[in-house]
Order: sequence, then C-alpha cells, then structure tokens
Amino acid sequence: MAKYNKSFNFRNGVQVDDDNFVVNANGLVGIGTSVPTESLDVYGTAKITGLVTATSISTPNLNISGIATITTLKVGIVTANSGIATYYGDGSKLLNLPTSQWIDVNTGIGVTSIYAAGAVGVATNYPVYYFQVGSNPDTQSGVGINSTGSIKASGIITASSFSGSGTGITSINADNISSGTLSNSRLPSNINVSGIITATSGFVGNLTGNVVGIASTANSITTTANITVNSINSGFSTTGISTIYTRLNVPGKVGVGTLTPSADINIRRTGISSIQLTSDGSYESTITFGRNVNFSANNAQIRFGNTNLAYTSSTEQSLDIINYDTGNVNFYLNPGGAGTGSFIWFKPSLAKSMVLTSSGNLGINSNSPTDTLSVVGTADISGNVRVGGALTVTGSFSPPNLTVSGNTILSGTVGIATNAPLYSLQIGKNPLVDNGVGISSTGNIIASGTITVPQINSTGIITATTGFTSGIGVTDPVQITVAGSKIYFVVAGIGQTSLSLY
Repeated sequence: MAKYNKSFNFRNGVQVDDDNFVVNANGLVGIGTSVPTESLDVYGTAKITGLVTATSISTPNLNISGIATITTLKVGIVTANSGIATYYGDGSKLLNLPTSQWIDVNTGIGVTSIYAAGAVGVATNYPVYYFQVGSNPDTQSGVGINSTGSIKASGIITASSFSGSGTGITSINADNISSGTLSNSRLPSNINVSGIITATSGFVGNLTGNVVGIASTANSITTTANITVNSINSGFSTTGISTIYTRLNVPGKVGVGTLTPSADINIRRTGISSIQLTSDGSYESTITFGRNVNFSANNAQIRFGNTNLAYTSSTEQSLDIINYDTGNVNFYLNPGGAGTGSFIWFKPSLAKSMVLTSSGNLGINSNSPTDTLSVVGTADISGNVRVGGALTVTGSFSPPNLTVSGNTILSGTVGIATNAPLYSLQIGKNPLVDNGVGISSTGNIIASGTITVPQINSTGIITATTGFTSGIGVTDPVQITVAGSKIYFVVAGIGQTSLSLY
C-alpha cells in the first residue's frame, strides 16, 4: 500500500460499522461496542504483545502469561494456567492466604504425611530446635527435639515408664527409687561413699585398705584387728531425759602416730607432739590422776580455772597443782645424775623473778645467785632474823630489835631511833638542833643532853652543850681535850684547866 503522510480530522467522532470501532464526540474509544464508557472500552478479547502499563485494572478475571507490572491491582480470582503465580511487593493487603509451612507428602505407604519446611516453634517465634516448645531449653525454660532424636527439657519429664539406655542420665535422686533389687553383680569392685553406710543386719567380711567415713557403731571387732584412722570423733546423743555418752574402750594400748605404743597412750610425731584439753566458756579444765575414783582422795590434780570458793587464791585465770593425799609435792632436777640446770620462775615480761640453782643458791630478782640467798631489792621481814655467821649489810637496815652474839661490822651510818643518821652512829635526832647523840668516825661525840661516865678515855674532843658531870664537880658547859696522860677542860667562864690521868 502506498504511504500517505497525511492527517485526518473528524469532527463528532468516527464509526466503523455499528460497533466494530467507534470514537465518539467525547473521545471515548469503543471496540465491539457502540457506546464506550471509558477512554478505551473493549468488548471481547484483547491481545497485547508488548508491555502494558496501567494505573488501575478492574476485572473479574485476569489471565497473564508473562510479566505484568501493576501499581494497584483489584482482582477477584487470580489463576495461573501453568507454572506458579508469583507476587512481588507488599502483600499486607492480601487476604485468606495460608500461613502454615506444613506440606502434604505422599510417602506411598497408604497414609498422607506432612512435614514442615523449617523449624517448628510452639509458644515461641524463634525455635532453635527442629521442634521446640517454649524458649530455648539450653538457656531458659522449654523443650527441644533435634533431628538426631535427642530431647532436651529444662523442666520435669514425667512418664509411666522409660525404655532404653540410661548411661546419660545424671543427678538422679535415689530417694525416688522405690522398687527393684540391686544385685551384687551390679556393684563395682570398689565403692567410695562420702556419707554414712548403715547395715542393719551387721557387716560380714574383711575391711581392708583405707576405711574413710563415719561409723555410728562398731561392735565385736576381733582383738587382732588393726584399725588405722586419721581422726575419731566421739560425741554424745540425748534420748528422752537421759544423756547417753559414747565411749572409746580400748583394752590394750593406744598409739597415735605409732603402731608399737610403749605406754597405755603413746603419741609419737616426727614434729611437735601435743595434747590439748579445752573447756568452753567459764568451765574449768582438769587432769586427775591417782589411785581412787573419787578425785579428792588419794589423787592429784592439775586444774585451770578453779572457781571453788574453798580455794581462796584460785580464779578462772589460775593454774592449780593439788595433792589430795598426805604426801609431798616434789620437784626433782635430774635425780639420777649431776646437772647444772635451775628452777626458774619468770615474770609476765619473761624476766626472771626467782632462780634456784642446782647448787642450792636462791636468788630473788637475781639471775645468777652466788650466795645461798641473794635478794636484789628491799626485804621486809616481820619476824626474827637469826644469823649464825657474819652479817654484812651494804644498804639500809632497819630492824625493830637487833641481837648480835658475834662481831658486827657496819660499813655505812647507823641510826638508832632515826631513819636519817648524819653521824657514823646516831641515837635520836641531830644533837646540834634537837635531842640526840652523834658519834663521828673521827672519834667525836656530840650529845644534846648530859654525859655521865665513871671514866672517859678519848683521843678526840668530847663536847656537852648543856654541861658535864664527873667526880671533879664540873657541871658547867665544858670542852674536854685529851692529850697524852692529861685531860684539858675548857669550862665556860673559867678557862682551861688540866687533870692528870695517872
């Protein structure tokens, strides 16, 4: 056909036959209809080979064999003649869509089976097991079943019976095992028990090796049994109003740290050996030994914390050594041979307060006494002191009475009726100012009163402040000087005179 580059302009529309093709005056195009109501109104089948772009499509039936891009689609039924109808975009407005992932499968065994395309969660949106009820049982409360047949539950599994291997079952409470018998073949050759083994009908067999644990009773053990233990706890139990004490009765010897005890109780250690006796609170601790079950007869005691008021010096902090019999309390220092040790008493500061040497020297506040009695400090003696030998006093000596049958040598001053003598020998107070007599080491005699003697032998000066009485009738204050065989008198108001001794 020849090509015509022309344009046609038809007023009031175009019509081909009655309804094959109509363009009315309003610009509406109708195909198969003479009365179009839309811009393009087609009655019949429309075939479009290219791309169709529509703002809105409204149709009771839509068959699409290719790809359709639709902004808004309002449909009744969508049917795909072949293949799968695939939707892209927001499907939030799609209604009546199936939400299950279960898929029907014909396994060929006469039943219809279904399976889940993914993990199934009940009461959870995030199943980590193939079938999971509740939360992840690894960290929270829930039950999970995996594809290998394992079931994990964080709670309690209750069943009327279990069948299968129980090698993986742990933390079973034996109190819940109510039936059945455990045969000997099921017991291991070695049984380790951290608690108590109780045999109501007794124990038959040999206990060998180390037996560790608590035995409430052990009766009728043979005398040849050798029991080695790390510790024995012996307490007491109370039944009704009576107290039943447990006792350890050993007919032979007891060895602690030794299998060959040499005494009834023998403790042997490579290190420190000790016995400790402790009473709680304010109760006393007592060790009693002797020959009588009555502790206060034919016995002795070492007691700490004695509060019996009959013992006046005992307190809760005191240590008593008591002999309840009539014998001695003896202290022996190497009685079988010679020795250089001492008996020593210490002060709280560990300084020595008294020492008694092996040679018999007693020192009070003297660490190494060389005399039979050595006292460093003040001695207060309220009774008599008898000295059979020489008495040497280097300090103050203030006895109420002094009787000496031998010679007395005094190296210091001696005061009689005075605590502060100013002369080598002073009786009373200072004679220069008060009543008293003083004799100096140079031979001078000073008296505040009258000196009366039948004879005076002096190499020094005799001074009497209140007078002098003798056979020559001199009564005034006088100074007497003895030189050779003459005595020179200086009498107050008279002058000097002399008297030949012989």
